[in-house]
Amino acid sequence: MKKVTKTDVKKMIAKEGSVRVGLLPSKMSPEGVWMSPTWITISNVAELEKWTNEYSYYNCNTETGKRVSYYLSESQLGVARRCEACKGTGIYQGEDCPFCNGMGVR
Repeated sequence: MKKVTKTDVKKMIAKEGSVRVGLLPSKMSPEGVWMSPTWITISNVAELEKWTNEYSYYNCNTETGKRVSYYLSESQLGVARRCEACKGTGIYQGEDCPFCNGMGVR
């Protein structure tokens, strides 16, 4: 996952028409165990503002972070998925890893 700014999301909406983005409070890690990003597809700037405000109201506080962070997935960035167990070797790609049966794919 890659963290992007709200301005980057707006530019992607203008360029591509819609974008799938993950929302997460600013103090939370996207790979953490307590919260994971909420993935939504946004097609215009008004919808982005609406979802940001609603998500912030229900999920952001002093403990989790008062702002919303935006994330893009690897598929949007053109990055191939690979297994974390064998990332150094590059032998196994995707979900066919015999070491973890696809559980280590990120």
